[in-house]
Amino acid sequence: MVTLWVGPVAPGELVPAYDTVLLLFRLVGAGVAAPPPPVVLPLPDLGFLHPRHSDATVARIAHLLGPLARQSAHRRVALARTMQLFLRTAGPAHALADQLRMHAQTVRNHLGVVRQLYGSHDLDFGRDTLTIQAALAMVLPLWELEASR
Repeated sequence: MVTLWVGPVAPGELVPAYDTVLLLFRLVGAGVAAPPPPVVLPLPDLGFLHPRHSDATVARIAHLLGPLARQSAHRRVALARTMQLFLRTAGPAHALADQLRMHAQTVRNHLGVVRQLYGSHDLDFGRDTLTIQAALAMVLPLWELEASR
């Protein structure tokens, strides 16, 4: 049984917060992430994106995150952090390395692995770019908790 406490939430943010929490529960149920231990997790700020918890959305996100979800806990977190920052900034490896506090070659290696996992040299997800960014924002805190155990 998983229980999630959310709050305080501003009245205008109640529906997006509910949708985000429900989507997180559905993604845990889909096997994308393990349920968290008893801990307070802040909801990610998804900006203008409003998650929907339909079966199609859950399946789409599970498909997008599947290659990362199949990695070991620590590797998954490192690759996801690198991918998340790359998708946000699309900067060169040395700039990403500075922000991630990693060696530039480590970042290049991570990006190479992510490219292999997704079969995409340029990591262009087209219309799904915002979806995968939002999905990483939601699931990465759960993956980080799982890796810290």
